[in-house]
Amino acid sequence: MTKHMVPDAASLKDCAVAGDETLDGAAMHVYDYTPPAVQGVGDPGPQRVWIGADDGLPHRVTSARAKTDARLTFDGVTAPAP
Repeated sequence: MTKHMVPDAASLKDCAVAGDETLDGAAMHVYDYTPPAVQGVGDPGPQRVWIGADDGLPHRVTSARAKTDARLTFDGVTAPAP
């Protein structure tokens, strides 16, 4: 689904480091970005993502415009190497 909505990381705008935080006891790197508009949905507006410092996986994504706050959990998943 993400690949369909954001086919290329270069399509993200206003990417910025928002800092480091702890989420559910785990260290996170936090980033702000604005994804491209999605056909049929429109402009999603700015979003924020929490990436695990130890596992490299997204654990939380928020969007003020869409009024969403999604928590993600993984079992047996390894983040791809950069």
